[in-house]
Amino acid sequence: MTKLIDLQTAIGKRVGALRNAAGMKQDDLAFELDVSVKHCSECERGVAMYSLERLLDICDIFDVSLDFLVRGVPLDSGLNFPKSMVEIFESGDKEEIELLKDYLNMYRRLRMKR
Repeated sequence: MTKLIDLQTAIGKRVGALRNAAGMKQDDLAFELDVSVKHCSECERGVAMYSLERLLDICDIFDVSLDFLVRGVPLDSGLNFPKSMVEIFESGDKEEIELLKDYLNMYRRLRMKR
């Protein structure tokens, strides 16, 4: 049971940090998730847990991965791609994939010039 409580607390802290970084109040997040402010507060304190569906909604709202929320994989680890990029690669649309690759290569070249 201690592991579950530790996980709840860790997830809650990450959600709270994301919410604060976005300049969002708990009532704003509660509205977006269609849950009570009390539930948001309890989740951020590790007293309660968001459902998997709500955790996925949180990922969409803050553009983070479920790995970040649940496992704490650092956002800057290179393993956390924006959902929109993943969707393009998963779509199989060759033209979209090539455009994204071109954009990423251009971005890499610009960074190297710094």
